Amino acid sequence: MLQFFLKIITFIYLISLGFSDILLAHPNTQILSHSPTSYQYINFQYKEPINGISIHGKFYPYRNDYLDPPVQPRYKRYEGTIEVTLTRLSDMKSTTKEFRNVSFVLTDHCLNFDEYDYQNPINECILEDPLIIEPTDYYGSNFLPKVGLQIIDYDYDNKNELILIRPNGYRGESEFFIYEIIDNQEEFRIGYEFLDKIPANVEFDYENKTMKYNYSSGACYSNYYYLKAEGLDGYKLYKRINTDMIDVDGQYICKKTVYLE
Repeated sequence: MLQFFLKIITFIYLISLGFSDILLAHPNTQILSHSPTSYQYINFQYKEPINGISIHGKFYPYRNDYLDPPVQPRYKRYEGTIEVTLTRLSDMKSTTKEFRNVSFVLTDHCLNFDEYDYQNPINECILEDPLIIEPTDYYGSNFLPKVGLQIIDYDYDNKNELILIRPNGYRGESEFFIYEIIDNQEEFRIGYEFLDKIPANVEFDYENKTMKYNYSSGACYSNYYYLKAEGLDGYKLYKRINTDMIDVDGQYICKKTVYLE
């Protein structure tokens, strides 16, 4: 009887905080605290399988200095470590791997965030338990995830790759790390080392199976990369353009050099 009355008191208290709609719509919730007293994790799973592979796991949000509070999102994304499990539905073989420094949960996922104020963040983010992630949240491209991960054959080699979004990459922008998924009759696992990484400024041409991106450290200090997928060998570099500042008779000019592979 005592437990029954405690539940009623707790429910009334949550209603007084304005959480009644959340509780009724999502009876199973979990809290991502911005001022945690211990390490915390968020359960997640993808709403639908991706290319015959189901996805679930745990997300461990980072604190600012990895030890002390607070936990705060950056550009509407929470950052941390994920422990992800992939299950091949054809035979139910599973593989689990940990990835650090990943952008995974969006403030848009928070059930209590109507409008987020970066200057005055609230103390916690209320999420579904488990957090259900849509596999169609893309980052300006059908290949790249807006948050979390993507499984897709991005390089046209008839093999799926696992693509993760990582913060604080090139010039403070996000970068995408790409891992090969070993998927055959004998094995089902994620490759040990990342296959490739590409910056957020990448542009894909799906019709011609090409992509291009650049790394720049100034107006005339840049490298532009052009790659094309041919056959089943994945992307191959076919052109690189380098710009550099050179001294010509006491005057500095921007020199452009084109390298063809």
